[in-house]
Amino acid sequence: MKWVIKVILLIFIILLVILLSGRIINSQNKALAQSIDIEFLLSRYYYDNLVSEEIENEKSKKNYDNAKKKQDILISDYYSKIEEENTKHTNEDIESGKSAYLTFDDGPSKHNTLEILKILDEYDVKATFFVLGVMAENNPETLKLIHENGHSIGNHSYSHKYGCIYKNSENFFADVENCEAVLKNILGEDFHTKLLRFPGGSYGNKKSEIKNQALAKGYNVVDWNALNGDAEKSNPSADYLIKRFKETHKNKKNIIILIHDTDAKENTVKVLPEIIETLMDEGYTIKALDEN
Repeated sequence: MKWVIKVILLIFIILLVILLSGRIINSQNKALAQSIDIEFLLSRYYYDNLVSEEIENEKSKKNYDNAKKKQDILISDYYSKIEEENTKHTNEDIESGKSAYLTFDDGPSKHNTLEILKILDEYDVKATFFVLGVMAENNPETLKLIHENGHSIGNHSYSHKYGCIYKNSENFFADVENCEAVLKNILGEDFHTKLLRFPGGSYGNKKSEIKNQALAKGYNVVDWNALNGDAEKSNPSADYLIKRFKETHKNKKNIIILIHDTDAKENTVKVLPEIIETLMDEGYTIKALDEN
């Protein structure tokens, strides 16, 4: 009888071991399965997001490129309209001779303005720099160098922020006066200029009232009737700049040429010698505008 009980107990122990072993194996398999599922899901998640991100980046790039193309066209059209308008109202009474005025906007910059000053010195010609107050604050020594080298300085506003300065005349003149204060602070209280160039030019009915007020205040509002096109595209080539200069200055007796001296305009610096030489070969006298 005792042996029967021992056999039954042994069988029970064996069954219990088998049962527990099965559960452990199943648990291990389930954990492994869950681990595989999680890894798969995670990899799938990251892959899907990576693909989606690549697609969105591609879409964004295409949208950006398309937007830049449209922007370049709009900017080019805008400057063409200004050029046409200014050609109709060219200041032929500036000089009776054949004169050219190189005008540089949006500086002084850290590097390119200095390079431009070197080129002007090499050719012994004077130019006019329509400076931004904020840029003058950043590069005061360059502004002083422009002044010391005998070039003319004009006011191009402090901020160049269209949305603010063209909201009303009060904003506009506050910005202009802020720039004047910066110029005097750097160049001395005796410095004075009446040269004023509106950001984007004074062309258009929306700016006409502000322009009339500026003239009434004694400012000499200066636009342009020729340009090198360095603001018509995001990164125009040197060939494009020369092409635009030749297109816009031909058959004009007195020309005021719009150029920009920001550090982004590397090709502007490269083509400046050719522009100066072309003007000289064509019999132009290159001068700076009178600050008064």
